[in-house]
Amino acid sequence: MRATRMSGGVPVAGGDDPVQASVGHRRARATGVVVPVAVAVVIGIALGLISARYLPQGNPLVTVPWGVAALILGALTSRARRALLVGGAVGFTASYAYLWADDTQPLSLSTGLRLALIILVPAAFGLICGAVAGWLGLLAANAIRRKSEQ
Repeated sequence: MRATRMSGGVPVAGGDDPVQASVGHRRARATGVVVPVAVAVVIGIALGLISARYLPQGNPLVTVPWGVAALILGALTSRARRALLVGGAVGFTASYAYLWADDTQPLSLSTGLRLALIILVPAAFGLICGAVAGWLGLLAANAIRRKSEQ
């Protein structure tokens, strides 16, 4: 019979074996990050595609919904690392999907590959902006929680 112990509130198999305990703990932590990041990716893609198709082009206000989504998702997290991850995921996927869907010309394979690589640069900027927005959302949520506890 394998013993389990608690590590940070997470049951970890392996008893006193530190190697198995750390692997189990990392696996439990990883699954706690995958779902919020997956949700952020889906939201980012949806917002990017909607922005490219239905919002007026050439206006920087197109990015406002992306920032709001990153702020909200960051506020829903409990840790700074997760807020940075979900905000960055929204920012990167929204900007990448927007730039990809904004180009309506038929593309050859080589042109499409070049475009996919070129779009990575502004999408990386979207990642940075989204990560900052997610972190700010977490800070705002923590400030509101502290104020309501007083």
